[in-house]
Amino acid sequence: MGLTRLGAAVKFIPRPVTIGFTNGIALLIASTQIKDFLGLKTGDVPSAFVPRIRLLLEHIGTISWPALAVSISSLAIILFCLLS
Repeated sequence: MGLTRLGAAVKFIPRPVTIGFTNGIALLIASTQIKDFLGLKTGDVPSAFVPRIRLLLEHIGTISWPALAVSISSLAIILFCLLS
């Protein structure tokens, strides 16, 4: 996009569309990380959003507390480094 200067075409896309698309992608990426963040013990996770969330909620009782502690600690360190 940079070589062809097509990145400038973004200015013709309405801001609400750009924000909605960006938020949708962020939500999709975050939902794929919940299983590992919580250390859930599940089988194969579906690629569709609603079935994925449903599966994660069904297995919420299988949280691995050590994995969750490492996840929260890592996130805290990242946020501390970004905010300082």
